[in-house]
Amino acid sequence: MPSIFVSYFTQNTFVHHYNTTEKDSLHLDNPHADFGKRLVKFKGSRLWNNLPDSVKTLNSIPAFKNSLKNYLLTA
Repeated sequence: MPSIFVSYFTQNTFVHHYNTTEKDSLHLDNPHADFGKRLVKFKGSRLWNNLPDSVKTLNSIPAFKNSLKNYLLTA
């Protein structure tokens, strides 16, 4: 994840300490209105959580961009 967004999103491990399968996913706040579902914080978290691990674990930005593009075009 780009360093600019690290403090904007929260991982589930910082919200609760249960050892679940989603512990490494980004926390999805429960928006109280439809407007909240359109915010980058909600949509970005949902998009990131739905990406396969093979895309999320890439360390190089060019490789990440290429893999993300291929994923989105084939999904």
